Amino acid sequence: MVSQQHVNSFIRPLFSGLAGLFLLMSPARGAKDCPEAQPFDKVLSRVVGTLISSQHYTRRPLNDHISQQWFDEYFAALDREKRFFLAADIEEFQAYRKSLDNHVYAGNLDFAFNVYDRYLQRVRERVAYARQRLQEPFDFTVDEELALDREDAPWAATTAELDEIWRKQLKNRVLVFTLVEEAAEKEAAEEAEKARENPPPSGEENTAENTAQPPLSPFVKKTPVERVLNNQELFLSYVEENESIDVLEIYLSSLTRVYDPHSSYMAPMTEEDFDINMKLSLEGIGAMLTTEDGYVKITDVIEGGPAGRDGRLKAGDRIVAVAQEGGEAVDVVDMPLRKVVRQIRGEKGSTVFLSVIEAGKSLASVPTTIDIVRDEVALTEKGAKSDILTVDVPPEDTGRPGIPAQVTVQVIKLPTFYSDFEAKRKGEKDYRSAARDVRKLLEDGKEKGVSGVILDLRSNGGGSLEEAIELAGLFFSSGPVVQVKGAGSQREIHRDNDKDIVYSGPLAVLVNRMSASASEIVAAAIQDHHRGVIIGDASTHGKGTVQTVYDLQRLFSRDPTFRNEKTGSLKFTIAKFYRVNGESTQLRGVIPDIRFPAFTDHMDIGEADLEHALRWDTTQALDITPDIDITPYFPELDRRVKERVSKDPEFVKYQEGVAHYGELRARKTIPLNIDTRRRLQEEEKEWIDQIRSQTYGEVLDDEGGEDDKDAPDIVLDESVNIIRDLIALQQKDQLIAAPKN
Repeated sequence: MVSQQHVNSFIRPLFSGLAGLFLLMSPARGAKDCPEAQPFDKVLSRVVGTLISSQHYTRRPLNDHISQQWFDEYFAALDREKRFFLAADIEEFQAYRKSLDNHVYAGNLDFAFNVYDRYLQRVRERVAYARQRLQEPFDFTVDEELALDREDAPWAATTAELDEIWRKQLKNRVLVFTLVEEAAEKEAAEEAEKARENPPPSGEENTAENTAQPPLSPFVKKTPVERVLNNQELFLSYVEENESIDVLEIYLSSLTRVYDPHSSYMAPMTEEDFDINMKLSLEGIGAMLTTEDGYVKITDVIEGGPAGRDGRLKAGDRIVAVAQEGGEAVDVVDMPLRKVVRQIRGEKGSTVFLSVIEAGKSLASVPTTIDIVRDEVALTEKGAKSDILTVDVPPEDTGRPGIPAQVTVQVIKLPTFYSDFEAKRKGEKDYRSAARDVRKLLEDGKEKGVSGVILDLRSNGGGSLEEAIELAGLFFSSGPVVQVKGAGSQREIHRDNDKDIVYSGPLAVLVNRMSASASEIVAAAIQDHHRGVIIGDASTHGKGTVQTVYDLQRLFSRDPTFRNEKTGSLKFTIAKFYRVNGESTQLRGVIPDIRFPAFTDHMDIGEADLEHALRWDTTQALDITPDIDITPYFPELDRRVKERVSKDPEFVKYQEGVAHYGELRARKTIPLNIDTRRRLQEEEKEWIDQIRSQTYGEVLDDEGGEDDKDAPDIVLDESVNIIRDLIALQQKDQLIAAPKN
């Protein structure tokens, strides 16, 4: 964490000049449609500029080079897909490109608010065009294409060029909603047919329960054209409702993102919703949200929460509309995250309808409607879970006396590195924590005589660093787990100081592209200690940075001029993680020892896909003496895997599905011909459903209850084969090394 004293040493010199600046500024606000910079906005911008440049991990000075990137990032933040501004608008503001650093230190926000004023003008023009164009029907029999991504396209040179871009985009949205309407009608017809084929038992035909009709989805109450126009009007209202602090937040967050994608300025309302969003793991639908290119994206679905129990909402899904029970759908594309969160939140027991584009599908796909009953998340349901499987040993390994025909494998699924910090602080003996829970499961497995363990960290987005260090130490004796390095500071080495090894047998760690932060620390430590085999996607997520949230109110609380101002917070990166071997986990993540193709290989969801991500680098490696070295077995394990999957029809089908999905993702355009679009979406649905069913399957029982394996989990099944092979190979070596009688 950054100390208050350290921050004050950089900020204190500002206040002598800022107070006078504040008093000289007129607090009066004009009657313009566009908000104007308020006096304290100018003070606050200067403080944020000073803080981010002096306290961020990189310590990059706020200079002309940063100014140029900030210029581009601000326009991108307002119009990333280049749908509103014209090339002439960008050219008009070019004089500011290298001077934003000077302006922020002077408390000058003219650029920020003048650009926003022009943005508001362009949005109104585009909505006016939409109103006019949507009065005319579209011809969906014409063969034409829409570009899927305009982020790297040039700015439109003329209004006529922008009109053509908008014509196709409006046509596409009407087409999407037309297909949504078709899908809803088809689903209703299928449900009616099922009801006719399976009538209720005699005597129950007229009960209220059997005659009640399911509520009509809120996403089909308007015609496709009405929905598209309504969405445009709503977006305009969001833009017009923004106050000066909202504009300032967009502007200053554009600056912080130049330093790295995880740094941001959070205005007071966003700060409040940030806290609420963090609590969505405990209430609401049980999902973590972020924004990406104007879309609200699911980053994590909490096991045991409403969405987790429902099972349809997945990490990577994008929410495009939200509706309340009995209400109409509200389009949330380009809506600020805090407003989306408020749409999703609600009273326990109420229903929220989410229209989502499933992870992996193109942004032009037909959304799926998911209804979720809001509830609280039972913390006991999101903890570590275990299942013990009995698997056959192949004949090639059972020909030697002493090798059993079957072995038992314990699979431990850990969704997050959690800890009940409050209970721990109070000294409660049995507080919940990831490391403690996994320890108990391992001890239970030992009592049951398990021969091998798989630690499943797939889609584990991280959590407590302390828990990660303690958990890694369950598998080896004392030694380093991770290094943390701040800007210009010496390394801080985090060690497992407990010499006790809870489990010393064959070990595998299963990861995927969504395994991040603390998950990567554990996987890297196991790999660097040569303790287990890492299995998974091409790499883990690659987030090797540490952030802190600094409450800006602390800087102004003692000053009579500023103490009543609501300041918000600054979130910024202060350190990086490094492995035992000295390599950063940033960008590259952890490369598994045995890798399988995955649909995430073709998705832009890793740290390396984020603009302005910090670079990968190294620090000094640490000396270790592994307790157990299983790396000599890797070549044979890899040989067996390749031989096995090449003969497995289901795995071959899975690999073909992933390859075909890569071809779908490579598309740069989408057809606007309705028949072509129907065929494309049917093909896409077939392949995506296959990939999702094989990737997200579960094998874990609910504490001894019925097996909830709704779908095959090919990667986990093959991981069980790998750990089985490792068990047999180690047992063979132990028999060979055993003394002869």
